[in-house]
Amino acid sequence: MRMRTRLRLLEETLAGLGCPECRHLCGIIYRTATPLPDGTRVWDVEEPPPCSRCGKIPEQLIEVYGIVVDEKTDVSERREYK
Repeated sequence: MRMRTRLRLLEETLAGLGCPECRHLCGIIYRTATPLPDGTRVWDVEEPPPCSRCGKIPEQLIEVYGIVVDEKTDVSERREYK
């Protein structure tokens, strides 16, 4: 196999791996939110900006939101047993 053929095959293989500008960004971002009384959420970490070339967010986002319970008695008061 000639070098040009190998290079062409390599370029074709790499072309399918996504945007070349954000390909190196492959992390996981863990975000938690605190709900406010009016129903909105306050996030502890801002959402990462999208790629300027393809418009997608390359990192994987894990978003957790909910009510944090301070005491064990709060859980038993809210739980409805049927």
